[in-house]
Amino acid sequence: MRGIFIVLLLHFSSTITAQRQFYISSSGNDSSEGTMLHPFRTIGKLNGLQFQPGDRILFKGGATYKGELILNENDSSDPHNPITIGSYGQSNASILAGKGNAILISNLNGIVIKNLNVSSDDPLNNGYGVKVSNALPGNKMLENVRIHHVTASNFKWAGIFVGGIPTDLPKVQAIAGARYGFKDILIDSCEAHNNMYYGIYISGSWTPDTRDYANERVVLRDCITYDNTGDSTYTTNHSGSGIL
Repeated sequence: MRGIFIVLLLHFSSTITAQRQFYISSSGNDSSEGTMLHPFRTIGKLNGLQFQPGDRILFKGGATYKGELILNENDSSDPHNPITIGSYGQSNASILAGKGNAILISNLNGIVIKNLNVSSDDPLNNGYGVKVSNALPGNKMLENVRIHHVTASNFKWAGIFVGGIPTDLPKVQAIAGARYGFKDILIDSCEAHNNMYYGIYISGSWTPDTRDYANERVVLRDCITYDNTGDSTYTTNHSGSGIL
């Protein structure tokens, strides 16, 4: 029994030490260690790292960070030990995206995004505020997406998107063997406004002959959407929805 206890204790300790925190501050330095005392400065620095389950990416509140944060299948993920992206300090941090996305998460399980403001300052924006998507082959459904207290504005396609391939958008084509999105999605206390196509959008590839849905166990709670204007030139489908 004593031997079993020691093995379990060692396993537990290794799990705890594997969880890392990365801090970003507008007064930081990309040559530093990324700790709270010595934070990184830019999103570009983060995009050069490989993340793993349990990691926390924390932007110092009250500041604005330009660029697009990208996580994808080159990172590791676990639906039971999510990667968290958020703010630290007394207020939300802001990500200013320009023409593209603010946060792009592709083909990963276990994602928590919270306490952030994302926006674009480019009138020709062609992206999403937060896009969490699954385009993996083999019709694989991913798990566990949590988005809390996020405000998203001034994006073309959606303030917040979670799902598979959004085939009801213009020029987006289905990919064979990649029709699923996520199960266990929670979006709560979020605000999406002044986006063009959608405020909050949950979707996936769909065909009339399928009998199941691209996403499962989806909860939206205490969210506000407004002034998502729509595209008057897009006449083959709808646009301008607050929540879809």
